Amino acid sequence: MDLGGESSIRSGVDLNAEEMNLDASGDAGAVTVDVESISLSGGSYVASTALDVGQSKDVTVKAGSIKLEGQSYITSTSQVTEKVGGYGLFEAGEEHELTRNGGVSLTGDAIELTEASYLKTTTNLPYRQAGDIAIKGESIVLGGGSAVVTNTEPSGQVAVAMEAVGMGKQAPNYGNAGTVAIEGQTVTVTGGSRVASDSFTDGDGGNVSIKADTLNLLDKGRIYAGALNEGDGGQISIETGKLNATGQAAIVADVRDIGQGGEVSITANEITLDHASVYGSTSGEGAGSRIQVQVNDLILLNGARIESAASGAGAAGALDIQAVQTTIQGLGEGFDPQDIEGGETGEQVASGLVTSTAGTGDAGTIRVSSTTLDLREGLVSSSSVGAGAAGSIELELAERLELSQGSSVSVSSSQADGGDIRVSTDGEVRLSGSELTASAAGDGGSMRLVGSGNVSMVKSSVSAEAGQDGGNIEIRSPQTLMMQRSELVANAIYGQGGNIAIAAEGFLPSRESIISASSEFGLEGSVEIETPETDVGAGLVVLPESLVDQEVNLSDRCALMLSGDMSSFLLNGQGGLPVWSSQSFMPSVFMGRRGSEQKEATSVR
Repeated sequence: MDLGGESSIRSGVDLNAEEMNLDASGDAGAVTVDVESISLSGGSYVASTALDVGQSKDVTVKAGSIKLEGQSYITSTSQVTEKVGGYGLFEAGEEHELTRNGGVSLTGDAIELTEASYLKTTTNLPYRQAGDIAIKGESIVLGGGSAVVTNTEPSGQVAVAMEAVGMGKQAPNYGNAGTVAIEGQTVTVTGGSRVASDSFTDGDGGNVSIKADTLNLLDKGRIYAGALNEGDGGQISIETGKLNATGQAAIVADVRDIGQGGEVSITANEITLDHASVYGSTSGEGAGSRIQVQVNDLILLNGARIESAASGAGAAGALDIQAVQTTIQGLGEGFDPQDIEGGETGEQVASGLVTSTAGTGDAGTIRVSSTTLDLREGLVSSSSVGAGAAGSIELELAERLELSQGSSVSVSSSQADGGDIRVSTDGEVRLSGSELTASAAGDGGSMRLVGSGNVSMVKSSVSAEAGQDGGNIEIRSPQTLMMQRSELVANAIYGQGGNIAIAAEGFLPSRESIISASSEFGLEGSVEIETPETDVGAGLVVLPESLVDQEVNLSDRCALMLSGDMSSFLLNGQGGLPVWSSQSFMPSVFMGRRGSEQKEATSVR
């Protein structure tokens, strides 16, 4: 079946007609299409539509192949008119049942929407919920700015009708957006296309659920659940074997008024975000959306982020990451995940796990439970640039934490007190040109590193500095703490310096390393180091100060092997480290492996 040239299969009123019968307020009928294949193009459509208190009904399409292009669409919707005030919806003391419009259902092997085509369920009638959208197929592709959307929208006609009966200041009591459920082997959202359930009214946003073997979000593709007025945000649930998100693609849960944020939940075997985002935000009084990720391999590349942000009175949502291997690396151009056009900032940002606040609400907490966490030019950060407090960061790692190339794990606050960082691991901790820091304009936070593994710091810092009282640094129970040109700093400006406590089986700081808990204008803090006495020079032999007599008699045997008046001195086998090496070599105890033993043989003949 092919539909083109604005042709349609429709039940109910024609919302595209130049003149409509405004008294046609009855329910529309259901529409069912069951064919081998169907193609819609040129603005053609399949619809169930109703006016005012009339209900739209279900639209069901089943076919082996379903294709929409050229701004064609499938919809179930109801629309209010200027007569909406005549149906008793706004009479004082009346109770009204919440009803739901029909939904849209597509089932097929191959389903494709392109060229700004769309599926939509919507209503702008109070006490009416938008219908649900369900898509099932083996291959599902949304491209070229297409959309799958369910929402509730406000109406000027409703405002006029409420004003006429003296209810202009009351909430219209709009219904909620519907749910979107997509299930397929491969689901692709690309080219600025989007899957969304959102509310522009006092109703709540709906939920978005995607189950797929492989989910591809490419080239500014979006998955969105939000409440842009007074309603609560919806939920985004993704279950997939592999999630690939690239090219400024984003998964966004957003609230912008008094409504509370929902939740983003992603369960996968592998997640790769390459210059892409998973983003929860609030710009109003409501709390932001929480983000929860359960995955075997989590990879963030080239400025990719999992982030929650607050810019109003509401607190940012929490991040909860449970993974086996977590890799965060690389810089990329920043962009606004809420902007379907991209919203590039022109700034280079690090890949990372981030919560932040720019308002009076607090930043969210970050919790990572992983076997390994590797950062290269990466970031784990909870920050506040407003009156709200920074959140806390908790890292529970079974085997390894490695930070290199300017990576950072930080909590910071430019106006309030600092947050806390806790790292728990019995594995290796390696910092190279990187930092663990808890800084604040007020009182400093705390930085705790607890575990039995080895801790290695090379040109790195662990700090808890503050404008008032310095924070606390605790490094407890590592097998060995090695510092090479590194810093442990809990300094303060106006208050008292912080406290630094080290308890390790071995402590090896280089001469250039700094341990400080000072205060510029207040009292110094304390530094306590508990470690067994280690005299690394006890086994060295003191060489004589005077030079040996220049007349050294070598054994006569040296001349026996060569004819003439000649001698030789040979070294076989280098062993150890190169004498003129420009590279710093770590002792094998810090590298978690034993170096191969080499024997040095010296022969004198």
